[in-house]
Amino acid sequence: MQSVNKIDVWSASKMVGIIFAVIGLVMAILIIILLFAGVGLLNSILGGATGAGKTLIEGTSTAVISLITLLLVPIIFAFFGMVSTMIFVAIYNSIASLFGGVQVDLGR
Repeated sequence: MQSVNKIDVWSASKMVGIIFAVIGLVMAILIIILLFAGVGLLNSILGGATGAGKTLIEGTSTAVISLITLLLVPIIFAFFGMVSTMIFVAIYNSIASLFGGVQVDLGR
C-alpha cells in the first residue's frame, strides 16, 4: 500500500473542470429540450385559448436563450467544479500532511 500525501491542485482542478463542463453540456441540452417543449405547450394552450394564433415567445428569442444556455451552463459548471476542487484539494493536502494520506494499492 502506498499513501497519497499530496494532490496537485491544478491537475485535479483541470480534470474536474473538464468533467463538469461535459456534465454542464448535457444539462444545457436537456434544458434546451425542456425549453422548447415548454414553449410549444404554452403556445398551444394560449394560442388555442385566445384564438389569435400568435406565439407567446417568438422563435428568435427562444433560439437566443438556447444559444446562451448552451454556452454559459458548461462554463458555469466547469468554473464551480474547478473552484470547489481547488478548495477540497487544499484542505486534503493540509490534513494529509498532518495525519497521512489515503492508502492506495497500486498493484503491479
